[in-house]
Amino acid sequence: MMHVVKTEIRKDSVILYTNSGEKLRLMACRDDIVRLSMTVSGRDFEPSVTGILPAEPAPAPFTAEETPSHVIFSAGRVRVTVRKKNMETRYDLDGKYLCGQPYTGFEIAPKEATIPQASPNYAGIGAESLPEPPKVHVPGSPAFPGTPGSMLREEPLRVPACCGRIAFNFEADERIYGLGQNDHGGIDRRRFPQYLIQHNFKAPVPCFVSDRGYGVFVDTGSYAEFVCGGYHGNIFYIDSAPMIDYYFISSGTLDGFVDGYRFLTGQAPMMPKWLFGYTQCKAEYKTQEEIVSVVREYRRRKVPLDQIVQDWQYWPRPVWSEKKFDPERYPDPQKMLDDIHGMNVHFMISSWPNSKRGENQKELWEKNQLLPDGAVYNAFDPAAGETFWGQLNRGLFRYGVDAWWCDCTEPYEAVQVGEQVTYDELKRREYELATKNMDSRKINLFALANSRNIYENQRKTTEEKRVVNLTRSGYAGQQRYSTVVWSGDIFATWQDLRRQVMEGVHYCVSGLPYWSVDIGGWYQTKRDGEGHGIFIWQYLDCEKEGDFGWYELYTRWLQFAAFVPMFRSHGTDTPREIWNFGDEGSVFYDTIKKFIELRYRLLPYIYSLAWQITSRSSTLMRMLAFDFMADKKACGVEDEFMFGPALLVCPVLEPMYYEGGGEPVENHPKTREVYLPACAGWYDWWTGDFLEGGQTVTADAPLEKIPLFVRAGSIVPMTGVKQYACERESDPYEIRIFEGADGSFTVYEDAGDGYAYEKGEYLEYDLHWNDAKRTLTISDRRGKGFSGMTEERILKLRTSSGSEQEVTYSGKSLSVKF
Repeated sequence: MMHVVKTEIRKDSVILYTNSGEKLRLMACRDDIVRLSMTVSGRDFEPSVTGILPAEPAPAPFTAEETPSHVIFSAGRVRVTVRKKNMETRYDLDGKYLCGQPYTGFEIAPKEATIPQASPNYAGIGAESLPEPPKVHVPGSPAFPGTPGSMLREEPLRVPACCGRIAFNFEADERIYGLGQNDHGGIDRRRFPQYLIQHNFKAPVPCFVSDRGYGVFVDTGSYAEFVCGGYHGNIFYIDSAPMIDYYFISSGTLDGFVDGYRFLTGQAPMMPKWLFGYTQCKAEYKTQEEIVSVVREYRRRKVPLDQIVQDWQYWPRPVWSEKKFDPERYPDPQKMLDDIHGMNVHFMISSWPNSKRGENQKELWEKNQLLPDGAVYNAFDPAAGETFWGQLNRGLFRYGVDAWWCDCTEPYEAVQVGEQVTYDELKRREYELATKNMDSRKINLFALANSRNIYENQRKTTEEKRVVNLTRSGYAGQQRYSTVVWSGDIFATWQDLRRQVMEGVHYCVSGLPYWSVDIGGWYQTKRDGEGHGIFIWQYLDCEKEGDFGWYELYTRWLQFAAFVPMFRSHGTDTPREIWNFGDEGSVFYDTIKKFIELRYRLLPYIYSLAWQITSRSSTLMRMLAFDFMADKKACGVEDEFMFGPALLVCPVLEPMYYEGGGEPVENHPKTREVYLPACAGWYDWWTGDFLEGGQTVTADAPLEKIPLFVRAGSIVPMTGVKQYACERESDPYEIRIFEGADGSFTVYEDAGDGYAYEKGEYLEYDLHWNDAKRTLTISDRRGKGFSGMTEERILKLRTSSGSEQEVTYSGKSLSVKF
């Protein structure tokens, strides 16, 4: 049994030496964060190799005490107590027990990490030109021998590393959240083993969070697992790392955990204002005229739109993922972008990390900047990142591209469409393929490295556009590179819609604030049974005109997605533009338009909260435990979430009108049960009716709306319906005040794009509602301001009891009595 034989108290840390040679180091990073690092026998502590943290955290003040039986380490609020005779560990916050580690809580063993090696195969290569490409291209297929992309594999490097487990004691009724995005759904991560490896549907983040208000972040880029209740108890397994290195974070709240996580791994920059509008996409627009005509049609119908997306296959055929437009189908890219921008719409384009049989692959190959498969660029090499960005810049960005859609940033997929594969088999295949081509200590880090390359190189190119990177894979630290992760190629089923609600909040509680989902699901498909442990993709006939079952599912999905950080429709098999769901005046069309317009009305609220993400480590899409930790029932709700501090969103997750194929559902009530968290009063958004918290109510849920409630004490700034986010910036704000409790809200404004806000070119002001005095106080305006700012804004103040006043706000504090 491992036990402590010596304690060394240093200026910056405490080192515990064990009988078997391992060392455990404790360091304070903040008064609520303790770092614990363990090495195998004979090795010293080493710097991290992951790049998840922008820098090694500086040591913070601590106190340490050694008794005959224990070592007690205190960072201030958080205290760690290690029992010397068996390494049992206890964590306390402000003197109150949080959790512990059993005597098997630290297990570590030496192993070798593998780093694959390969170099370009120059045999038979002519310098004059590329060979004739094949007539049929299979994405992801290996290059033919003797052509650019062919690589000579060498014996991998082997470097010292370790593997290990850290185990925790959880209370019986304790819920565990986070670990990024999986595809299980459900509120409690203890229900299913969590395999942390990049894959379509999976964006793992190596941290978990407890409903007790603490969390653990593990600094690893290797394969990992989180398994509860097995032979080893509740364990986090690390496959390959220089040492076991993790951070215990607790301030007693989920917001505090997220703040600690971002303190360590970096803050999220501001997204451009237009990103919070509506994005239209499908797989795929095939010509320049088609994509421009879609934008024209949205403008003609007066349906708001801020971004159109060009998916894959825009490149010349038969090459794969060349970073340029096919001249036959996109004859004038500059005119295309000018036409789209002229209608005040932004343009996002798909970018893949692998390329085949084109000049892009040839350039990377000649510079030896490919991974051993010969197709994927080496994102871990900054020089390769510069080459990759150069290709994006020359072929795409120079025309005015506004945003990147970085697809397939796993970047290897070992499971193909149509295969029936268990989760264990998926794990095995993905691990083998990833370690064949990447450092085994870094197989989860490709998306992080790719995001860094795009963010840093675009910012070197211009500061006029904020970086936007919609990427299919995510990992810890990626938030500082201006990324949005979406949930992958999910399926058009009610069951998958239900899963997305919880996967979105799990991803966001993991510390990464921007998440999105394909509205309607990528595939018009279904999975057998519960979908756990098996992948079976079966196409359904959803192209039948008037399939109201599909229309209903899509409409409910869009209602949910109107309240996620990035509001974006996308999918294959069937088109997703609004006119494909009926004509104007039909219930589906009008409901879709109604919720797009509601999103735009809420933009002052949403954009102000985006500033809170950047400036105060806040979270927009929030599981109920963020705000109602004391309400244990709320902490277990799986089909509701908060959108910011005010709005309780209760999406409809089952058919009420039609089955698949358009068969009517008989006698289904057009209602759903909603739990209103305790310790708050609630207003029905649609009717204004007040309800007490701590009860389950039957809420109306006809197709035209979903249950939506507002917490008493909330202040929600709104605006009129716009056709794009930055239209009529000087319009009045409607300030809705929901009585019943004191409340505050900070309004934020800036230029909407560019990085001048980092130099203080913005403004913000506070709204405070005193419920007892029925008074709204508006603070002085702060910030330098910005070019084009609204000097005076009309504020239309409306309380939930029906009182209304109108004031003109010019930046000086004022108070309004109701």
